[in-house]
Amino acid sequence: MIVRPSIVPLGELAEVIPGVATRTAPPQGDGRRDRVLTVRALSEHGIEADGVQQLEVLGRIVDAQRLRPGDVLLPARSTRVVAAVVPPDLAGVPINATLVIVRCGPLLSPQVLAAYLNHPEGQLAVAAVAQSGTAQINLTATALRRLPVPTLPRGRQDQLAEVLGAAQDAYSNGIEAATARLHLARTVALAALTRRCTSNTDGLTPATGEE
Repeated sequence: MIVRPSIVPLGELAEVIPGVATRTAPPQGDGRRDRVLTVRALSEHGIEADGVQQLEVLGRIVDAQRLRPGDVLLPARSTRVVAAVVPPDLAGVPINATLVIVRCGPLLSPQVLAAYLNHPEGQLAVAAVAQSGTAQINLTATALRRLPVPTLPRGRQDQLAEVLGAAQDAYSNGIEAATARLHLARTVALAALTRRCTSNTDGLTPATGEE
């Protein structure tokens, strides 16, 4: 039996939480600083650790603004919307106002939601509720709560999440292996190019590259 998805506003399935206001702290500033995750962390490959910055926090960080494993992150202001699921090692790190947290309830799988938001259909749905300028999408928590999201029974979502997780692991392993092969090839090439000299009976002479 084919189960057709229901269309439900995201705000009925998840909490949508904006980040805290921050600014770059001056060297001699007296403001409170904290390690905060910014939109720089988001990439097509997930969440990069170098997106955590020491910034001056202008408001009070509430507990909801601290990341939990399984949260879905979206940019609040960006030229392109990218969704990513928060890994365990970022638990407790707060986000600033360049990001929005979607904290899924029991009826919504974070992995399935992120896959939908990264798909062209999801991107169009986000653009329809966002405040869009000529080059930038401004995505507020209020707008995201209105976002229509297709949902399936949670058991079916968990099956899809398992497939997505396996595909992501295979992709990550492939990238890691390709990166290692590229590094090895560059190391071999560099070793050949920077071999300065070889020994002969007269002393040292420049290497010819021939064995």
